[in-house]
Amino acid sequence: MKKYYLVVVACICALGMTACGNRATQGQSENERFSAEQGQEDESSDGNPMVEIQNYEHYSGDWSVGGISHDTLLRDGGAELHCTIINGNEFSGRMYTQQELTDRVAEIDGIAGTIENGELYYNFEDDGFEGSGTLYIQFLENRIRIEVLDYHMAESNLSGYGISGVYEMTRLSETVWIPEVGQDPSGDVLPGTTKGELTYAEMLDKFYERHYSGMSPEELETFINLRADYYRASTYHDEVVYYWENTREVRDVANVLEPLYFTDMKYYTKEDFADDPPLIINLAKNEIYARWGYIFKNQDLQNYFMGCAWYEPLYTAEEFDTSVFNEYERKNLELLAELDAQ
Repeated sequence: MKKYYLVVVACICALGMTACGNRATQGQSENERFSAEQGQEDESSDGNPMVEIQNYEHYSGDWSVGGISHDTLLRDGGAELHCTIINGNEFSGRMYTQQELTDRVAEIDGIAGTIENGELYYNFEDDGFEGSGTLYIQFLENRIRIEVLDYHMAESNLSGYGISGVYEMTRLSETVWIPEVGQDPSGDVLPGTTKGELTYAEMLDKFYERHYSGMSPEELETFINLRADYYRASTYHDEVVYYWENTREVRDVANVLEPLYFTDMKYYTKEDFADDPPLIINLAKNEIYARWGYIFKNQDLQNYFMGCAWYEPLYTAEEFDTSVFNEYERKNLELLAELDAQ
């Protein structure tokens, strides 16, 4: 169920996903220097220069953005490259990325080709989201740089996610993330070791099932477009978008499809909101009311929640009954009201 709904997520205003079409000048100069160090010229019998095959086999292994371990990537998101190089410059490998929070995964398998002068080009037709383009891979000093050229996002991909942009890879860290008691290596909670709270992925599944199970991707996209004017009309719009992009590192429209917090399914603590500005604290508090159809008298709040695809205005302040709140919501509302008053 989760996999289907992740495809449903729209990318009307996805940012930072357009691949660059030009090579970096600095990368070229590094390649030229590195090639001069690795390759040697000789002369053939007819007097023409002959270049020996350069050896790149020492690049074989695992690389990632920031050098993070695979376990850390599964927990926090990131990108990694696994490669094997034989006969000096014959490359084979795969590239894998995972987005934090949503657990979206993109992958290009079967990457293959011959490295020439520290460079490799590989055309791909599907990154797991039917995206296509060309991987321009540079083998630089102590790092591998991957730039996606001519990236084309499939029309069926409403999430905006895929393998695009630029990735600076360093050798995979030897540091291994050690899970806390009650967690498996992926970071998920093991059954029977906590109070039974759901993992983020499970809460996301339940949320999508509850709000979007009866909608096709096309219907959902149309609905989001209809609500977009409300969202933009709210004076909170810019700050909320900035928060999602820079604190949550989410650059698709999850900010209108998903809640700020799952306050109806999890007990939160003060530490969970430590990085949140006052506006987000206030919206998270009011989100508990909005979940049950509360119609806000404050026009900015009403516009903001009308821009959220999951919100359905049902009850005026006079009609609303707080007895609908469950225990999670009551406890979280108490905490958020305290933080909002500070």
